[in-house]
Amino acid sequence: MKAYTNYITKNNPPYLQIMVFFIICVSFFPQISNSRMVPVSDNVLSKTFARGMSMMSDNELSDVNGQAGFSKFTLIPRPDNKYQVRADLDIEVHLWAHIDVMKMGYYFYDGQTGVDVPLLGWSAGLGSGYNWDVDWAGLDFGTESSPLKMHGLVIRADFQEINGNKVLNRFILGSDKVEGSFRADDLYSFTGLMNTKLAPGSVASWLNLDLWANRTNVLNGPGGILAACGDIAEMGMVFDNNGFYVVFDRILGVGAWAGFPITDIAD
Repeated sequence: MKAYTNYITKNNPPYLQIMVFFIICVSFFPQISNSRMVPVSDNVLSKTFARGMSMMSDNELSDVNGQAGFSKFTLIPRPDNKYQVRADLDIEVHLWAHIDVMKMGYYFYDGQTGVDVPLLGWSAGLGSGYNWDVDWAGLDFGTESSPLKMHGLVIRADFQEINGNKVLNRFILGSDKVEGSFRADDLYSFTGLMNTKLAPGSVASWLNLDLWANRTNVLNGPGGILAACGDIAEMGMVFDNNGFYVVFDRILGVGAWAGFPITDIAD
């Protein structure tokens, strides 16, 4: 062993350096192993390294923007202690999809249901009680050769301050510029607002009506006072840079706004 050790230290000086370094590390290892990491508070961290986290004010948040040209975030004060938080994303979504069943907003509702036809009143409602706001089957968004396109995506949340608490009144998701077709085998229940010009195969499109509906099946085919409209579900809707949004409302429930910009959705 002595001859072998002498051979290493004499003929390979780097090995000797490594051994000396190893001995030093072993000597100090107990002190290192007994050390303890102590968490640093945000307050201390911010003073020491200027990296602490702090809550942004509403004014600061309203000025926040993502990458230039991609996104924009705004905070819009409204009357009666209301305000909107809105995100505009400059992205283009192409959608070609088939959905067998879509159901949203099942709860108890004690009020008027049906479609509100100008000068004619309410028609074809599903009645009060428990039911679906949206009950659609066999949905087709776009086609293989011509997908449904959303030029830009908008997300909006409407809040109201009540007794010092911020209450979410409405959440909205969709686009102001939708291009392409949408159809369904059945629209058993439709809630929301629709411009009839989106249904070019129906008589109602000639009238260019803005129909507000709450749990109606009148768009599902001939029947009732709008029998002349035809089956809007089967014929489908055609969007030509029109707005289309899904709205979750604390009082009104879940609905679809077809043919209108987001600015038309009340705050």
